[in-house]
Amino acid sequence: MAEAESGTFDQATVRGLEAMGHKLKLPGDTAAGGRGSSHVWGNLQTVEWDRKTNTLSGGSDPRNPVGAALVRPGTP
Repeated sequence: MAEAESGTFDQATVRGLEAMGHKLKLPGDTAAGGRGSSHVWGNLQTVEWDRKTNTLSGGSDPRNPVGAALVRPGTP
């Protein structure tokens, strides 16, 4: 049994995978508070350090409007 996040595959892909014998478990698209499938898969926050330019950037999971990524300069 394979699991995938909601919205990962369109219906044609799901049907094609099932026709090849794959068994899929796909969670629903809604949860309490409108959080989407993150109630199953979690919520991603990330920081990227570009070592070539020595810059930081951040990202917040767009499925959940619970926060935002912000890079603040350090204090000397």
